Amino acid sequence: MSVPLSYLRCDLAELSFERYRDSDNLVARLNLPNMHYPQHQRVEVYAQAVRGLTRLEPDPERQLKYLDYIDIYGALDDNERAQYERDYPDEVQTMSKFAERFRQEGLQDEHGDTQEITPYSMDPYSL
Repeated sequence: MSVPLSYLRCDLAELSFERYRDSDNLVARLNLPNMHYPQHQRVEVYAQAVRGLTRLEPDPERQLKYLDYIDIYGALDDNERAQYERDYPDEVQTMSKFAERFRQEGLQDEHGDTQEITPYSMDPYSL
């Protein structure tokens, strides 16, 4: 017995970044780097995706996961990353604070004690 499947086809590269740049839909904002835009807008596209993430997703763990997604598909080169840091300092500062707080929380054990992580204390099978 087969189960009929239905789906919507969506070619993100055919969708205009401009149409979704201010969307309240988190999925649309995360996918801005996958949409159509002129090359000179690449940093702006990345910034709008990050802004959408910080505005629309309250869960810190999901923010971290989705930021990786934006980084992968945004694929800024070193010059573009420097431009992003220069042109969008508020977003950079917000995400840096978040990442540092999340890293610190990850270093604490169940009793709230800070754990030092060294290459020798890591169990490679727990990754």
